[in-house]
Amino acid sequence: MNSSNVRLENYNNGQEGAEEVPNVGVSGQELPDEECLYSRARQLLRMLPGGIEISGLVLVGSESEVSALECTATRFLKRLRKLRDRHVMLENEASLLTRHLFIWTISNSWENCNIRLMKFSGTKAYIEMGSTFAVGDIFWCSVQSTVAANILDSCDGSVFGVDFQKRFVDLIIPYAGKLFDSYLLINGHLCNGHEPTCVSEVLNKEDFLAPLKAKFLLNSSDQRIITEVERNSSVCARMQLTGFLAIRAFIPSVCTTEEVITALRKDILRTLYIRGELHHEERLVTGAEIESNSYRNLPRRVFVSLGRPGEGFDVCEYIMHDEDLSFLENEVNDFFRTSMSASSVELDAEPLMSLQTKKFPLSPVSAGGFSLFQKVFGRNADFMLQSAVRIYEQLTANTLRILALALIPFVVFWFFELIRTL
Repeated sequence: MNSSNVRLENYNNGQEGAEEVPNVGVSGQELPDEECLYSRARQLLRMLPGGIEISGLVLVGSESEVSALECTATRFLKRLRKLRDRHVMLENEASLLTRHLFIWTISNSWENCNIRLMKFSGTKAYIEMGSTFAVGDIFWCSVQSTVAANILDSCDGSVFGVDFQKRFVDLIIPYAGKLFDSYLLINGHLCNGHEPTCVSEVLNKEDFLAPLKAKFLLNSSDQRIITEVERNSSVCARMQLTGFLAIRAFIPSVCTTEEVITALRKDILRTLYIRGELHHEERLVTGAEIESNSYRNLPRRVFVSLGRPGEGFDVCEYIMHDEDLSFLENEVNDFFRTSMSASSVELDAEPLMSLQTKKFPLSPVSAGGFSLFQKVFGRNADFMLQSAVRIYEQLTANTLRILALALIPFVVFWFFELIRTL
């Protein structure tokens, strides 16, 4: 478990067998392959809120079974690390602010089995022999925030087809830059990310079970994270992401506010990345034609509580407005060995997010014309011309009609003046 990367095999309400970290076969069971483990890990990562991560793999079985699985497990952990880093736009920093808190006890049926714990730090995976698990009561603190996002990116490539996910990540990176430069207000306590304040010190004294309310302090007066990226090269497409993000992190009360900030930031980046990934995969599966100008809703985030406040945490999933929740019930039962009741599901945590894509009809000739214009009149004049072209492209038919009606008096006046001079 870590403060920004928490490894959980069973939350501390006494339920048995939750699989935060996939368990690998015991005698008499079919041994999973690498693709099976990776698919399960991807599904589980999508369900985890901020502060909770998969950081290891438990191998349980006979000596021969465990030895046979070591190579497969090592390859799997390397792929898992890369997936985790992609989610939060990191490069080999998966162990950043890591605090392992193992809270899972070995089942009695495994007492005579060979047990090995495989973990990874940075780019390396390593093995610990024996049952290195410590049991302890953990008080889970819930940190919640809502962020309004309006992110706009113009690019010189296509935002469609196989390039979609790459362009979507490029859209988020400037957003992440502003996010990581911001401060955080937690229950009225200003956190700059460089102080050892314990989370328990900022809990609500009157109701310590109440979720901590977090707010990002930005330069914008309305607390909206707005990023515009303009490029001087020929712009061919534009992508705009708008909506509200429901952000949640669950961390032990012994963690610091610095670790809370990291958990919240990673949760924002991960939830954005996963939405883009699911949107792209849906396009590939359905084979839907991608229109040059489209306005689509991204999956929204719903939460499921796995226990009472302080004793458990929430998991999440991404659905469309008309999607059946039966698959979510199966996932909760499969991974956490608990049933999902209707009262434990929070459907209205956030509305649907929208993704708007637009392709500009700039031909190579016009692009070359802009380049020539820039060389002759300078960069600022070229930028003003491109801005004027974009404004013209965004005009609707109604706007053009209004402008035409507004110009009629001037045209009539000019016509009569022309007749009078003749």
